[in-house]
Amino acid sequence: MRISASTQRRQVRRLLAAILSQDPSESELAALAEQLRQGRLAYELAEAIEGLLRFGRHSGFDNEFVEVEELEKLVKLNGMRKEELVNIVRSLSEGGPWISGSATIRAILSSFVETAAESQLLKLRDTIQAYQQSDEYLRGVSKRE
Repeated sequence: MRISASTQRRQVRRLLAAILSQDPSESELAALAEQLRQGRLAYELAEAIEGLLRFGRHSGFDNEFVEVEELEKLVKLNGMRKEELVNIVRSLSEGGPWISGSATIRAILSSFVETAAESQLLKLRDTIQAYQQSDEYLRGVSKRE
């Protein structure tokens, strides 16, 4: 199906706005451009869009929202600090997603869940569940609550 040039330009602007809203670095943008040209990213994006058409526009997003809520509860229950979460997410995501240290825990998790493979999500969940606070006082306070 062909689309008009103006519709295509509008769609490209929307995609760029979504990418730029994550505040990527220049090197991350360069890597993204490279993946779009030579990698599988364009193919995976097309597959995701076709999935939206097959299964309904919001079905995947609802699941992501539930996943983020569950992970956020685990982070808070286990008393994990945001800095520790950022380090874990960055190590699991191999350089992405673009996470700002000033982002909220929910934003960090949302960004990760949007882009992570199922195996990465399972590893994150396992890591958060196995997390132990290093401060004995804080661990005691967390268990009391």
